Amino acid sequence: MNDLTEKTSDLLKRKYLSLIKTSAPKIRVSALKVALLAVRAMNSLNSSLSAALNSVFANAAQPILKGALLCSAAALSVCLAAAAVYAKSRGAISAAVISARPQSVSYPADEESAEFFKSAYYDGLRYDEYMAYKRRRPSLADEDIVWMVNAGLSADFYSDINLSDAQRPLLVNKYNKLPDNYKPPELVEVLNGKLATPETRDAFLTMRENALENGLKLSVASAYRDFERQRYLYSQAIKQYGPETADTRSARPGHSEHQTGRALDLIGSFGDMANFEKTPECEWIKSHAYEYGFIMRYGNDVQDITGYIYEPWHITYVGEPIAFDMKTKGCKTLEEYLYKNPSALIPDGSAIIAVDASGGGDDRGLFFANAVEKDINMDIAERVKRNLEDRGFQVVMTRSGDVSVSVKRRVETARLYDVRAFINIKQYAAYNEDGLKTTYFGQYGGKLAALIHDATLFKSGARDAGLSDSAGDGAVAFGDSTTLVASDMAACSIAAGNLFDESDRRLITDENYQEKIAGGIADGVMNYLKTKVIYFTFDDGPYEKTTSKILDALKRRNIKATFFVVGSNARKYPDTLRRIGAEGHMIGVHSDTHIYKQIYASELAFARDVESAAKSVEEITGVKPFLYRFPGGSVNRHNAEIRQNAIKILKEKGYEYFDWNASIQDSSNAQTTDELVYNALSTTGGKDTVCLLAHDIIPLTADSIDEILDSFADFRSEPITSASEPVHFQ
Repeated sequence: MNDLTEKTSDLLKRKYLSLIKTSAPKIRVSALKVALLAVRAMNSLNSSLSAALNSVFANAAQPILKGALLCSAAALSVCLAAAAVYAKSRGAISAAVISARPQSVSYPADEESAEFFKSAYYDGLRYDEYMAYKRRRPSLADEDIVWMVNAGLSADFYSDINLSDAQRPLLVNKYNKLPDNYKPPELVEVLNGKLATPETRDAFLTMRENALENGLKLSVASAYRDFERQRYLYSQAIKQYGPETADTRSARPGHSEHQTGRALDLIGSFGDMANFEKTPECEWIKSHAYEYGFIMRYGNDVQDITGYIYEPWHITYVGEPIAFDMKTKGCKTLEEYLYKNPSALIPDGSAIIAVDASGGGDDRGLFFANAVEKDINMDIAERVKRNLEDRGFQVVMTRSGDVSVSVKRRVETARLYDVRAFINIKQYAAYNEDGLKTTYFGQYGGKLAALIHDATLFKSGARDAGLSDSAGDGAVAFGDSTTLVASDMAACSIAAGNLFDESDRRLITDENYQEKIAGGIADGVMNYLKTKVIYFTFDDGPYEKTTSKILDALKRRNIKATFFVVGSNARKYPDTLRRIGAEGHMIGVHSDTHIYKQIYASELAFARDVESAAKSVEEITGVKPFLYRFPGGSVNRHNAEIRQNAIKILKEKGYEYFDWNASIQDSSNAQTTDELVYNALSTTGGKDTVCLLAHDIIPLTADSIDEILDSFADFRSEPITSASEPVHFQ
C-alpha cells in the first residue's frame, strides 16, 4: 500500500497544484476547505488506526473490497496532498474563507499576507490586489498597502479617474477630477487680487495675522485658478520639462486643487515660492498651519502617493476638524486620512445608514423549497439602499456580494463610517408563526426598531409578528448580538417573514413585496432621523411642463409641498392644478394676475385679487384655499402703504399669509444647479424650521429639483397646514 499511496499522492499532488493555479475562486475555496478538514482528520488518526487500515487492505480477498479501499487510499492521498500544499496555495484562497479561518489551525509566522487581516480597512474581495501591490512595493507595510489599494492608488496616475463631488470637492488629485466648468459657489479676494473661497480667505488672514505677531510675513503667490488657466499652465510645464516631469510639477486641467478655491501657494520673507522652504515662515507653517485648518498638501516623502514633487509652499484648506485629526493621527496625506476616515467624505449634516444583509458566502442562512435566505436578504437590502439613496441619504452596505463577513467586521464597518443607524435584514423560522418581526439592540435601538416596524407593517400590510428586545424572549437571532448591544449606535434587525411558512415564503421572494418592505424600512429611517422640518414652497405656477417635472420628483420621494398659485395660470393649466391637489400637496394663492400696479393699488384691490384667485382654485379642485403669499413678500416697497390693512381684511375672511426664511434665489441671475443648491443651503443657516422659496415656472428649477430636494435629506418635509406656525418677515 505504501508504494501505491506514494505514487497516487505524487500524481494527485501535481494535479491539485494545477487545480489551485487555474480553477475559479469558488473551486479553490472548496478544495482548501477539504484541506482544512484533512488537517483535522489526520491529527485525530493514531498509529493503531493506521495499522488496522493497512491490515484490512493487505488481507482483503474480494477485488471489490480491495478496489473500494484503494479509492479510500486515493481519497486520503488527496487530503494529504492538499494539506501539504495548503500553505503555499493559500494566496489563492477566497477572503471569505480567510476571514472565517478556524482559530485551531496554525499558520506560518512569516506568511506574507498575515498582516492584511489585521487592518481595520481590509476588504476581502481585494485580496489579490493587495498581493499584487505588495509584490510591486515590498517595502510598504501591509497596513499601508490595504488603504492605498482601497483608495485606488495602486493604479497608474490618471489611469482610473473618478469625477469629484461637485457639491463638496474635498479630494482632488490624479484619480479624482473636477467637472471642467466647476467653479466654487462664492469666491472672494484673499490677498493682492487673488481669489479663494470665503472660509479659506478667513482662515488664511487669521493665520497671517498671527504669523505677523511672530515677526513673520506670509503672502500669496497663487490661489484660485479656473480650468482654462490650469490648461495653459500645464501646457507650459510640458514645453519646459517634457510630459513626464511636467506631471510631477503641474496638475492636468481639472485635477488641480487650485480650481476648488481652497489651495494657496505661499511666499515668505525671501519673496518667491522657490525659496520658501528656506524661510522661517515655512518652518512656522509646518508647525502651525493645522491650527487654522490648513495642511501642507505635497510633503517631502509622499510623492508616490500624490504624484508631485515636494511643494512646501502649497497649502490646502480642509477645515480645522480634519486638519487637527490628521495631525493627531499622523496622516501625511489627505488621501490616507480620507480613506481611513471615509465619513469625512460625506457632506456635513448628511445621515449615513448601514444596511446589513445577513448571511453570505458559506453562510446560506435558512433554506427551504429553493428559497435561500442569504439571497433574499441581499435582494431586500439592495432595495432598502436604493430607497434611502433616492431620499438623499448616504448608505453603507456592510457586505457587498456573496461573501462571508463576521458580525464584528460588520459593526466595525458601520463604526468606521460613523453611521446614524444600523439595520440588519434577515428572515426567521418558527413553525407556528408568520409575519413581520423586528428586534432592537442596546439602549439606542428601541425607537429606531419601533418606527421601522410600524412603517413597514403599514407599507407592506404584513401580519404583526412582534417587536422585541434582543435580550428578551422571541428575539430574532443575529450572530453575536452582544457586539451590537454594546455598541453606541441605534441598531435593529428586521425579519420580513418566516421562510418555512408557505404564504410568507411566497411573499418574501416576490419582487413587489420586497419593494414594499424596503419602502417601509426607508420610511421608518426617515421618521427616526428627522427632527428638523422644511416646507418646500413653489410660487407663480402652475405651468404644465415645469410643474409636472417638479411633481414627479416630489412623488418619487413621497414629499408633500405647498404651491402658491397664480389664478390666471391655474385657469390656463387646470389639469396640472388638479394633480397638485390629488397628490396631497397644499395649495395657496399668490395672486390672480401678479401685476403689482393693479394688486397693490389699495388694500381692497389686493383682497379682491386674493379672493379671485382662491375662487378659481376652488372651482378647479373643489377645495377652497386658506393660504396666500404676497407677491414680493409681505414687506416690499410696493405694498408699504396698504400691507397692514390688507392683512387685517384677509384675516377676517379666514386667510393666513406665509413668507419664507430661505430661498434658492431662482428668480435672480442663477445659471447652474450648483448655484441654486448653494443658495438654498446658505440661506437655510442653522434653522430647525425652514420655509424654502422656489418658483415652479422656472425651467432651471425644474431641471435642478432632484438635487435641491436631496440637499435637505436631514429635514422632515411637510406641507403647510392650518396647524403650521406662520413664517412672517420681521
